[in-house]
Amino acid sequence: METSTPKNELRVGLLSMELHENRQANTVGSSRIRGTWLIKNWPDAELFKIGKRYDAVIFQKAYHLEFMKAFEGVKIFDICDPDWLDGKPVKEAIELCDAVTTSTEALAEYLRTITDKPVVCVPDRVDMTEHQARKVHEGRARSAVWFGYHHNQMVVDQALSTLKRLGLQLTVVSDMPYYPQGVIAAVGDDWIKANVRNVKYDYSTICDELVASGDMLINPRFETGRFKYKSNNKTLTAWACGIPVANDAEEMEKYMEEAARKEEADKRLEEIRKDWDVSLSVKAYQDLIADIASKPRPLPAKV
Repeated sequence: METSTPKNELRVGLLSMELHENRQANTVGSSRIRGTWLIKNWPDAELFKIGKRYDAVIFQKAYHLEFMKAFEGVKIFDICDPDWLDGKPVKEAIELCDAVTTSTEALAEYLRTITDKPVVCVPDRVDMTEHQARKVHEGRARSAVWFGYHHNQMVVDQALSTLKRLGLQLTVVSDMPYYPQGVIAAVGDDWIKANVRNVKYDYSTICDELVASGDMLINPRFETGRFKYKSNNKTLTAWACGIPVANDAEEMEKYMEEAARKEEADKRLEEIRKDWDVSLSVKAYQDLIADIASKPRPLPAKV
């Protein structure tokens, strides 16, 4: 038997992409960052259960349009990728909800051009209880690491020449092996075979792998296409593990030195704890839901 909820506490169900699409647990990064971690730090929220009554539902990249139409409580559509480029019904989902949350300001800016609904940027943040491994920096850098999905591996290509010049080995942690066929001529096939190590991504070991494999994380930037909408969650993961992030050749050279890496690691760890703890995202959602709930509610759309 369910206990009653005090009037000042709103029961929140979070319908994650992972749950809605029946994905294997802990295989969808956004569902962990923008779902699981929120729930862990939010006593009044839980992973959505069919048939249970909620005052509010957050649809985290979950395009459940029929339920959006029928549900009478507060509805928030959370988006962290430019899904309209894949033909997803982004506009339809937004118009069926009360507000939209995004992972980046770039996404928010675009969505504000297609809807009058409130669009709020709630950036990706970090659950520090799941980032306990810390890098100990000693001597000149010897290795670098990159992690991400295979369809983003092309960003690594532009860093290979600098890695070779600096004498850094590279570990690529991904769902598929990295082999840069398009840039072999620039660095040499023998160098790639000797200095590029592939590791299968596993969330349960990613922090330990980053700490073991990299004196720095390389994260070359693209500002076109999908890349301009991407969040800084890779950077935050590295910072939480005490690893500096190099976005270009100049920063890679800088972090070759132990003192520079230690200084950056200490600075960013303090920043993570102050500005990027997931509890701040929980507060943002609580405030948004309370604001929506305090206003007159429209009648639900007919299915």
